[in-house]
Amino acid sequence: MAHTIDFETHLREKKGEKRWYGPRELLALEDEAGIQRAVVIPEATAKPPNRWVHEQIKNYPRLIGCACINPLLGREAVEELEMAVTEWKVACIKLTPSVHGYNIDSPLVHPIMDKAKKLAKPVIIHSGSHGCEPLRIKELAESYPH
Repeated sequence: MAHTIDFETHLREKKGEKRWYGPRELLALEDEAGIQRAVVIPEATAKPPNRWVHEQIKNYPRLIGCACINPLLGREAVEELEMAVTEWKVACIKLTPSVHGYNIDSPLVHPIMDKAKKLAKPVIIHSGSHGCEPLRIKELAESYPH
């Protein structure tokens, strides 16, 4: 049986925001659309709230965690990635160069990619412009073909 998965969803942390919704609200929207599972990614803030997302979705098996990692945080980012995978059981990692302000083909991304490889987790990359043009992503992918 095939499953439909919404690959990029977000929760809103502040109830006062115009578009607030938590896990129950998200699942209601997914049910309405006939979608069985959803990948939940933290917003790409300077220090993405990976732990907060984990806490929100841990009791909802239909929701799949994905860690947003900011390589500009250096060693802290690598440690967060390891914690996200080993303790919070995220399924994948997302990099957002255009939001965080780095080039995806920069050597500062390599420690994140090395850790993702070691942990056998896929990395998804927000593409477009401002450091994450397709040719830059191609350069990174050629360095990390796995």
